[in-house]
Amino acid sequence: MGLFKNRLGELLPGWKVILAIVLVVIFALVATNLISLVISLSLLVFGYSVVDFQANYFFMAIISQTGFLLGSLFAFKIFFRRPFRDIGLHRSKNSLSQMAIGLVFGAVSISSVYFVLLLSGHIEVIEVSFKNSNDLLVGLILFLVVGFSEEVLFRGYIMHVIDIFKKPWATVFFSSVLFSLAHIGNPNLTTLGLINIGFVGILFAQMFIKTKSLWMPIGYHITWNYFQGNILGLPVSGLDTSSIISSQVVKHDILSGGAFGPEGGLIVTFIIGLGFLFLKKITSSVNL
Repeated sequence: MGLFKNRLGELLPGWKVILAIVLVVIFALVATNLISLVISLSLLVFGYSVVDFQANYFFMAIISQTGFLLGSLFAFKIFFRRPFRDIGLHRSKNSLSQMAIGLVFGAVSISSVYFVLLLSGHIEVIEVSFKNSNDLLVGLILFLVVGFSEEVLFRGYIMHVIDIFKKPWATVFFSSVLFSLAHIGNPNLTTLGLINIGFVGILFAQMFIKTKSLWMPIGYHITWNYFQGNILGLPVSGLDTSSIISSQVVKHDILSGGAFGPEGGLIVTFIIGLGFLFLKKITSSVNL
């Protein structure tokens, strides 16, 4: 077995992961710069200012995450030479129910965290307003793309590289560690925040293994982020968003997660733990 290939002449899993990450970064950078240039030039042609567009973090993030998703799919195509549906995006009679369960599961989970923090006095409501409707729509689009892009790479692609069905625990651990480390540049990151992101990555991986598709983890990922940020007004992995409910953390401790948001607190650890019990119950009682 060589440095790059195994005895069968196949590229080693580690290189497949590294090269996929390189492709993802390249696609994200190209998409961000190219699409941004096209939109900026179009705005200038019609006499609009490009300053607000280029300064809008969320628009740029949507473009970047779209490149992230395309890079992951491209890596899967060139290294596995299989249809995109085989990454975990195949359609079946259970696809819709899996997505629906994931969406409700994620929304209920983060809402439970919110109400525990609210009732315990760790956060308080400052204002409830629907005035930022455009921002809410942009946030929804962003978290839709994030849900797809991160699950396709960290669960779909990486878990296939390590062989999801022959080495389930190796794939779960490795993909979850990489998922956690991908957030290492986020603002106000804490050690517990990294652990919790890895922990929920394990939950996503278990959803993937039990349903043999990405629909449930994608659904959970979307509503967890969207409700946390754009509905409940809490930082999403350290990032602030416009929201319907303006919330303020008044107790910065190990329960609330402080400036990083609830993902840096023990309440989230507990709720994710309960998520494993719910997943076991739902997959044993419902044909998914």
